[in-house]
Amino acid sequence: MPDRDVIQLIVQKPGDVVRDITRMRWWYIFVWLIIIAYIAGSATLFQWLEAYAQEHAKDGPEHFSWFTSLYFTAINFTTVGFGDITPKTEYGRILAIVNSLAGLLIFGWLVALGALALQPSQPTPPSEADVLDALVGALIRRNALLPVEALEGRRPGLHIYIELEPPAPPRERG
Repeated sequence: MPDRDVIQLIVQKPGDVVRDITRMRWWYIFVWLIIIAYIAGSATLFQWLEAYAQEHAKDGPEHFSWFTSLYFTAINFTTVGFGDITPKTEYGRILAIVNSLAGLLIFGWLVALGALALQPSQPTPPSEADVLDALVGALIRRNALLPVEALEGRRPGLHIYIELEPPAPPRERG
């Protein structure tokens, strides 16, 4: 089977997933707070719109308590839509459309956060001190960094000596 027909899913180790979720915990908390606040606010607005319709209707639509409005908003927000409760006003229907679209966007955001936690991540980048230690160690191993004692007559500090090799002469074409 050619490689172009193979789809590979690479997921990091469970411990790394937990580490990444822990790193992003404030984003998860933020998204869940948005979801809860949106559903509670939308349920309140929906209940107010439907109660207004109930007061001004001649045929008397069903009563929408706040809990019924919360139930409808949560079901509508998650785009499940059972259909057992329906808005009776134009504004309630518009709010139902907005809830569905907002649910898609906000839950998409939540899924994206989950995908970020599952995909293999880069380790934490090294600090400047770690990079400098690695550079100094490499220079010492190549004898390009001389100890201060070896540089008599110079000021104390970090002295770097780099030995440059002369370029190789060009080869003749033959």
